[in-house]
Amino acid sequence: MISSEQSGVRQLLALEALDSQLAAQRNLAARWKALDIMHAPTPAAKAAMDKVDANVPLIQQSLQALGDALKAENAGADIMARFEALQAVVKGMDSQSLRSVGWWPDGYDRFTAILAAAQTLREQVALDSGLILDPWLETYLLMQISTQYSSDLIERIGRMASVGQSSVASGQFTLQSRLQMRDLRSRIGDARDQLVKVAASLKAKPYTGMEPWAEQYENSLQRLDNELKVLDDGVFGGSIKLDTAGFERSVDTLLDSAGALRRQSLDSLDARLDYYREASLEKVLPLVVIFSLLALAALYLFMCLQASIRRSTSGITTLAESLRDGNLCVEVAVQGRDELAAISTALNVAVVQLRTSLLGVNHETQQLGSAVLTLNAQSGSTLTEVEDQQHQISQIAAAATQLAATSLGALAVANKLRAVPSKPGGLPKTAAATASAPLPASSNSTSA
Repeated sequence: MISSEQSGVRQLLALEALDSQLAAQRNLAARWKALDIMHAPTPAAKAAMDKVDANVPLIQQSLQALGDALKAENAGADIMARFEALQAVVKGMDSQSLRSVGWWPDGYDRFTAILAAAQTLREQVALDSGLILDPWLETYLLMQISTQYSSDLIERIGRMASVGQSSVASGQFTLQSRLQMRDLRSRIGDARDQLVKVAASLKAKPYTGMEPWAEQYENSLQRLDNELKVLDDGVFGGSIKLDTAGFERSVDTLLDSAGALRRQSLDSLDARLDYYREASLEKVLPLVVIFSLLALAALYLFMCLQASIRRSTSGITTLAESLRDGNLCVEVAVQGRDELAAISTALNVAVVQLRTSLLGVNHETQQLGSAVLTLNAQSGSTLTEVEDQQHQISQIAAAATQLAATSLGALAVANKLRAVPSKPGGLPKTAAATASAPLPASSNSTSA
């Protein structure tokens, strides 16, 4: 904020030179117009004309310097817009252009518009740079004196000089010019009272380094009062007693004293802002040191925390990679009591439980394999016995088939024997009984 305000003061100092030259140019033009009443210019009119033309290049140089200063200070868009508006109206101030003006009031209005544009630029600079919101009383009052009260006083003195120059040169007032001069003199008195009031408030709060401004203020106020008394006695009395040279000398003295006070106010404002800037740096420096130490401590703690986290995460990563490779014999070294330590502990427990479960599964698998082998052996012996039984059954079936065939043959023979007719006397009993008797062995074989 202070840097911005100091930038605004530098811009106002660059504007000060241009504003003083513009006010002087209006006075020179008024003096020339007051003398240029003949068809052929008099030597005095030519000298006044030369002064008017000689001041135009200086005004252009000051205008260019102001533009460079605004660019160097990175002035805002509003300030540059005001400056461009001032550039647009700063023209037609040479004698050739002023000759085209029908009468002096039109030329006076032209200069008044230019000075009003300069004052608008001054107020915009004070607004954008933060000078108008200055938190310190003395700098705020210096800002008001340099941008408002001294500028109002200079403007009203310049208006009085421009309006009264022709009346003093002619040695008499018209009714309109007398009323204008009375009104302008009253306005000068009001501006002077306002300036004194603000200066009294500033002097009531003295500070170290105020002496140059206080000295300039007393000097300017003394000269201002003296020359106003001269004007009151020589111009605002019953008749005009002051000659042209005396009037111009008094006006120049008034403008010089007011301008010197405005420049000194800006210089004092810049010096006081520089003091506050150094004071703020002195206050901020310990805070910066403390903040730097705290930042270093925080950085150290952060690095320690990062190293701890990295150690914990590296163990967890190693465990995860071991799990991925199927190695269940790795454990994480637990350090600390933070969340990562809790995760490491939980992973260790999980790995132990998983390892125990897998060992149990392996044991059960081995037992299951043994049982399967036993069942395979038993099933093999059972199959062999079944095959032997099948072979025995096959043999029994073959024997039974043979016995059945033998029985059938015997039956057939018996049947044949029964069918043969018996001769008288027949067979012997023994043969008949033998043929008709049943066969016990065949019967038993068949039954078997």
